[in-house]
Amino acid sequence: MSEVSGEGNALQKYTKIEKLGGGTFGVVYKCIHNETGKFVAMKKIREEFKDEGVPSKVIREIAVLKELDHPNIVAFVLFLCHFHSIAIV
Repeated sequence: MSEVSGEGNALQKYTKIEKLGGGTFGVVYKCIHNETGKFVAMKKIREEFKDEGVPSKVIREIAVLKELDHPNIVAFVLFLCHFHSIAIV
């Protein structure tokens, strides 16, 4: 899987199962990839930030996740950007 997806609506490749929590910039969902059956955590960035682009704290979060490799920390899979929908998988 690529690290950035802007082709088509890649969000449609995932099905939300349940809400796990939320924070300042978004809501985190447990999702499943429709083709592979792999479970992931997806953070959808809140709509109020769509006009500002990607907040700098989100960019830092992605940078940190890409560097981490630990069984108790979710791995960075993908950054999704489709029109005004932004998500981290």
